[in-house]
Amino acid sequence: MKNLNIYNLLTMVLSLFFFNCQIKKNTNYNYAGYSGIRQIESDLKKALKDKKTAIYNYPNLGTSFFLKKGKINGVFEIIINNDTIYYCNFKNNKPCGYYVFKTIHPKNINYYNRILPLKPNIDFGFGSGFFNSQHEKDGFWRENNQPCEQEGIYIKGKKEGIWKENCFNDIGGYTIYKNVTYKNDTIVSSTEK
Repeated sequence: MKNLNIYNLLTMVLSLFFFNCQIKKNTNYNYAGYSGIRQIESDLKKALKDKKTAIYNYPNLGTSFFLKKGKINGVFEIIINNDTIYYCNFKNNKPCGYYVFKTIHPKNINYYNRILPLKPNIDFGFGSGFFNSQHEKDGFWRENNQPCEQEGIYIKGKKEGIWKENCFNDIGGYTIYKNVTYKNDTIVSSTEK
């Protein structure tokens, strides 16, 4: 019995070793700026389509992600000038845990947003918060849905309770502050401050 346990342990260790050796690692130092963003977009689309298993790393762009059989698994992040612009952990293309996606500058939003594919969707809006184990927004979230900034609570993917909203009015050049009450993701009441 003892020999069988050692054999099973040895088999498991060797399997993990060979599995890790089979994962292709793609590190690309050649790209920076716009051409680098385009390269990530191209690599990601092709890898998703071809159902690749690989680690992609772009040190000059602060971007890395892992695909397993064409599905994003693990952390997908974008770091620019030592600032985390995008961060999300994935399990089979679905978000779980902490999420952050920051606006950089209004003129550059689409520039960096281009690498975020629509299928699977990994863009859950500008803001930060947590996804639960069912991949739903849950708990306290801050969201920046131009021209409004909002903060409040999600329960199982639905807005609940009082949300604070600050909406900039381009025409008048001022900000409207509101408290909006949600029940089951539906607005129940709204009051300006």
